[in-house]
Amino acid sequence: SSSSSSSSTTSGGGGGGGRIFLYLMGERAPFEGALTFSEAQVDPAQYSGARCGPDGTLDPQDPRCAKLTIAGSVSPCDEESRRLALEALFASHPQMAHWPKGHGFVPCEMKIREENGLWMLYNFGGGEILGAADYYGSSPVRHSMKGLGGGGGGRSLEEEGSS
Repeated sequence: SSSSSSSSTTSGGGGGGGRIFLYLMGERAPFEGALTFSEAQVDPAQYSGARCGPDGTLDPQDPRCAKLTIAGSVSPCDEESRRLALEALFASHPQMAHWPKGHGFVPCEMKIREENGLWMLYNFGGGEILGAADYYGSSPVRHSMKGLGGGGGGRSLEEEGSS
């Protein structure tokens, strides 16, 4: 079957410049796809009971719990991008390097749709449509998140990843 039963993403750790890599099963032709991320998915302390917001008290369905949907084309990485994709994926998810070779995992990249590839909801009043240039032209902002590090000490995601 050509369907994927397992994938993982990273926003390009290891110098990926915000590129979105996935590790999918089987060779595949390019296809259109979308990913949706919720603030509640980012903080492991919120997985159980899924809460978000500055105090970790908001329901994930609350509009103030930020959500980003990214739409674009997904295709296997070319030889030039393959090494970067594997480095980024394995840096964020070390266990992937040990997944069974016989399962046919292939590094793929999502190219964000140019004009309307992003939709963000982060408050009441509706979402906002953004283009790929907005995404690639932005600078990452690191927010402290309650619960990281086990003590709620407000460590940033960047600090958490380096420990």
